[in-house]
Amino acid sequence: MRLTNRVSAFFLGTLAIVLAGSGFALYQFTASYLSRRTDERLLSGLDTLSSAVEIKKYGIEWEPNQRNLTLGVDSGEDELRWTVRTAEGRVVAQSPNLGDANLEDDKSWRSLSREITAASFNPPFKRGKYSDQYHERLILTVAASPNPGRVTLGKLAEALVGIGILSWLLAAGVGRYLVRRALAPVRRMATAAATMSAADLNHRLTLSGTGDELDEFGTAFNGLLGRLEAAFERQRRFTGDAAHQLSTPLTVLLGQLEVALRRERSAADYRAAIAEAHAQAVNLRQIVELLLFLARPESDAVPPAKQPLELSTWLSDQVARWKNNPRAADVHLKLPTSSPAKIATVPTLLGQLFDNLLDNACKYSSPGTPITVALHTDADAVSLRVEDAGIGIGPDDLGHIFEPFYRSPEARRLGKQGVGLGLAVARRVASALGGTLSVQSQLGRGSLFELRLPKVTA
Repeated sequence: MRLTNRVSAFFLGTLAIVLAGSGFALYQFTASYLSRRTDERLLSGLDTLSSAVEIKKYGIEWEPNQRNLTLGVDSGEDELRWTVRTAEGRVVAQSPNLGDANLEDDKSWRSLSREITAASFNPPFKRGKYSDQYHERLILTVAASPNPGRVTLGKLAEALVGIGILSWLLAAGVGRYLVRRALAPVRRMATAAATMSAADLNHRLTLSGTGDELDEFGTAFNGLLGRLEAAFERQRRFTGDAAHQLSTPLTVLLGQLEVALRRERSAADYRAAIAEAHAQAVNLRQIVELLLFLARPESDAVPPAKQPLELSTWLSDQVARWKNNPRAADVHLKLPTSSPAKIATVPTLLGQLFDNLLDNACKYSSPGTPITVALHTDADAVSLRVEDAGIGIGPDDLGHIFEPFYRSPEARRLGKQGVGLGLAVARRVASALGGTLSVQSQLGRGSLFELRLPKVTA
């Protein structure tokens, strides 16, 4: 079922319930109002009849001739009918419009009765019997036909049903049009998304510019497409750079072997060719290992277990391993004097990260310039900083130096050796250890790399 139909069905169902409920409530209110109006008319009629009754010392006297009693004169169906009866059921008087109707026996009439009783009954004799002018008790009955109310309620019901059906049909047509128009951006987005492919990710969804939820969805989807395009572009560049970096040592290796096999050579020549091939094979193996490390998902890069480590002692031993390096005299170690630097880490991975940072500092700074390795602690983290006074990194290159195979134009111009994987591996290792790796640099003034790792308090 399409979304347009579901939304239309929901709102039309709700509208039908509202129309039916409001129509029923209006019908009941009108019926109650007409019933109250009829009761008020009946009470008023009883009061009018009561005014024609005179209570005297002899009994109750009906005196309609002394008053202008206009009740029940008209014969219209909506006019009141009335009777005045004695306690024995004898009709003393009735309305001119009553005709042969019997208000007591006919249950279709809506009636009210009132009984009037004399305080004393002692009528005078007239011709040997009591006078018929006086009565001990009179029963006044006023009735109204229910037909006018039924006709009114029937017409009201027909009007409510007709108006309800017309309103529902009008709402169905207009609502469906509005729903289809409101969901038109979704259909356009779906059509645009269906035409996209991995080979062409520069297309974006067209936004309506209304600022509503669909516009927010389109903006978020376009942002996702932008991130996917950037990820695909990085993947293409990574693949191309990896192929280039792998082909170079393979070409050199094959060239050395082909030269060695062209003619008979001395043992020294063979050893030199084999040594050169071995060096290229080692370089190729290192590149492959780094590529495999970077190709693993982030979750697989998380070490399975860590061990506690006092970073000050470990860092002293790590720097001491560089004593045979030509730049060993330029490396200066600064350790905290009071606060211990305890962390939970994998020493092998941490050593690889530190070696990458220190090797990077030696490679891009001149011999004789200082390289400072400093350790700082705060309440929650331990910071390992490696700072050099080398060529630095330009602001345009800072956002790319952690990308695989990226090398700045300045490094290429100076002919610095490398494949551009060291910093990419260092950031991946930092993430695997639960830390962060950042850089601050100025072109021509050097760079500061900072590794922050969570501190262990116990």
